[in-house]
Amino acid sequence: MLAAASALFLTGCGGDQRRASESGIDGTGSVTARPVAATTAVGPLEAAVSAPVTDPARRVYIARVDRICGRIDPERNKEREDSNGALNDVARRYLVASVLSARELHEIEAIAPPRGDARALKTNVFDVIVRQLAIRKQIHLALLERDLTTVQARQSGLDDLTRLLAGFARGYGFTVCGTD
Repeated sequence: MLAAASALFLTGCGGDQRRASESGIDGTGSVTARPVAATTAVGPLEAAVSAPVTDPARRVYIARVDRICGRIDPERNKEREDSNGALNDVARRYLVASVLSARELHEIEAIAPPRGDARALKTNVFDVIVRQLAIRKQIHLALLERDLTTVQARQSGLDDLTRLLAGFARGYGFTVCGTD
């Protein structure tokens, strides 16, 4: 059970494209890792490419937001990577990573978006991240309760939202946010 929770934690935060669903995690807590090729719109094993940005205001916005992600994402990722695998440690680190994600959202929302982009960003970024944070809270509580069935079910929804967010981020032009 601890191995399953560890695998879920190590793959369940941020925009990391490695997901818990890529490991064979069963109800007994057995974990069998399977390598999975990154798949993008371009093809398997090719890195996702961000859309070119011609609008100067959008370029400035993207640079400012990507700086925030570049600062907070490594800290959040370190929380995932440093887990000792004990279920309580996994749950605690999951909570810390979620708090960092909420802080990142707050900082990003404080930046005025380019004219005409506010609605698209709210719908495709901010609202999606708020939904991710709600699911992460549910996962944290399920980890504390040792309810791996709920963790796995919520993780699936989180994975879907992560893919949506990453796709919009690439299409909008972000180069750091939505990748890790």
